[in-house]
Amino acid sequence: MDVLKEIQQAEAQARGIEREYAEKAKSLAAGTAEELARLQAEREAALKRELAALKATLDQDLERENKAASDRTRTELAKLETRTRARGEAAAAIILGKAGLSR
Repeated sequence: MDVLKEIQQAEAQARGIEREYAEKAKSLAAGTAEELARLQAEREAALKRELAALKATLDQDLERENKAASDRTRTELAKLETRTRARGEAAAAIILGKAGLSR
């Protein structure tokens, strides 16, 4: 009977050890899951910051390019206006000359 009792005690002790390791495994798994979630949140936040910085840079570049294009357009329009005015004046002089009304 002593052997049977020792076997039962050993089995109970083994079940206790099994429960202890199962709890440790659950705790470790939960801790790992929390750590992974934290790392993922950190990565997402870093990516959002990088994306915001990239967007700001692209917005600045676009604004600079738009301003440059607008400046070039204004310059070309001014040149066109000057040439049109000069040609108009030349045409008026020709017309007035042909009509005998020189300027």
